[in-house]
Amino acid sequence: MINQVTYFEKYRPKTLKEYVCDEQSRQKYQNLIDNNLSQHILFGGCAGTGKTTLSEIICRSIDCDYLVVNGSDETSVDFIRDKIHNYITTCSFTSDLKVVIFDEMEYVSKNGQALLRKYMEDYIHLSRFILCCNELDKVIPALKSRCSQIHMKPPKPSMVKDRLKHILKGENIIYTDRTLNDYVNVFYTPENDFRKVINEVQMNCINGNLIDTDIELNSDYQRFLELFKRIDFNLEYVWKLDENELNELKHLQKENRYITIK
Repeated sequence: MINQVTYFEKYRPKTLKEYVCDEQSRQKYQNLIDNNLSQHILFGGCAGTGKTTLSEIICRSIDCDYLVVNGSDETSVDFIRDKIHNYITTCSFTSDLKVVIFDEMEYVSKNGQALLRKYMEDYIHLSRFILCCNELDKVIPALKSRCSQIHMKPPKPSMVKDRLKHILKGENIIYTDRTLNDYVNVFYTPENDFRKVINEVQMNCINGNLIDTDIELNSDYQRFLELFKRIDFNLEYVWKLDENELNELKHLQKENRYITIK
């Protein structure tokens, strides 16, 4: 059996320069690297926004050993007491600092989180924790207070489109601008899930071409296109749209940040 690598994994950014984000966020993340991760970090944000990817980039950019743990798999106090404690207290021959990346932190039990909080305090001279969480309200306040909290802003749809172009070029896939817009607007804009749109693109690359997707999968986008196509950009913007329809179009665009081709 051939082990098929997903585009998401194959093109996962390895450096901060490759990471897809706005420049203000990039400067903030670079500061974490420049300060050698001087504090514990709590990354919050919706699924697929690159929290774990960024965490690994930071760890590869500083002098440390690091361990990635998935909170949805390892939630118990026993795991944290045995595996995490042993890891951060065992001497390393390559670095003075150890980092634990805890993905999907919200699944860790309250008692487990309380124990992590104790380790953060007791072993700050040996280790750092990077906690990644989709639902911040499920993380206990005592744990939050010991971390610098960073909300991950999802990349703009235009940035996502540029990254998809990079991937398709790397795979020698033929596509049209309109088709790529449809994928971003149907699969990315509703939930800002970068992973989802990359996976959908990969699934629909057939015989060297990116085939059209079904816009009916996103009813809001379908309605937006219906209104948008009735605009004559050579005349007044409101042409062929009454006031209610124009307001609806503006609302859909504001809420979803659709990318368009005139």
